[in-house]
Amino acid sequence: MPNKRTRLGIGHPGSADLVTDYVLSAPSHDDRQNIMAAVNDALGIMPVLLNGELQKAMHALHSERQV
Repeated sequence: MPNKRTRLGIGHPGSADLVTDYVLSAPSHDDRQNIMAAVNDALGIMPVLLNGELQKAMHALHSERQV
């Protein structure tokens, strides 16, 4: 299986002058919860990826989370 990766976006602070501090600062409590949820989603889909079902995994990761 070719190399695959999961990317997590962090948004943008709105001004190019603020990017460095935004990227390197500690996440807020809410952002940290969102990061951990995204990591857990990615870990949860690993069995599907390891079975070679890339399209199914992508669909699961990019569908809206059911609350």
